[in-house]
Amino acid sequence: MTQVNAPQSKIGVKGQVTLPVEMRRALQLNAEDKVSFELKDGEIVVRPAREEIPLELLQGFFRKGEGKTKEEIDTFIREMRGPLET
Repeated sequence: MTQVNAPQSKIGVKGQVTLPVEMRRALQLNAEDKVSFELKDGEIVVRPAREEIPLELLQGFFRKGEGKTKEEIDTFIREMRGPLET
């Protein structure tokens, strides 16, 4: 993964932190996107949150004998995630 150095951010009175634009762009994060946090070796790791895909949408998608192409899988994932804002 690419390393991006960005300016510092200040913790607000409600504990909120603004992610620098360089970080948001590198992770393709947009307004209202969810992130997850992990405390690892004394550092905070921020990752895009993985939203669970409802099981009903996956049923039959990977049926034996009916393999999907990479393009079909990529299209399905893009449709589930919705449009990227820039």
